[in-house]
Amino acid sequence: MPGDLGTRYTWLTITEWLATACLLASVALSAFDIYPINAVIGLISNVLWVMVGIKWQRWSIVTSSAVVCMIYTAGIFRYLLTMF
Repeated sequence: MPGDLGTRYTWLTITEWLATACLLASVALSAFDIYPINAVIGLISNVLWVMVGIKWQRWSIVTSSAVVCMIYTAGIFRYLLTMF
């Protein structure tokens, strides 16, 4: 689980904060309709959250993030298919 301020930064803590930063960036890009980079960054953030959720054994985080990954992947593929 998340540590207190005295905890040294581990790969899990760094991954958690990187996932959070990517998620916030994706939301900001979506708010300004900057596509498809918002979906790519959103996909990255949710893949990271799946990893964190597995380590924490929080299956609700794993499930919701994995479903969001599938949705973002479908949207990215749709975008790529319409380019050609």
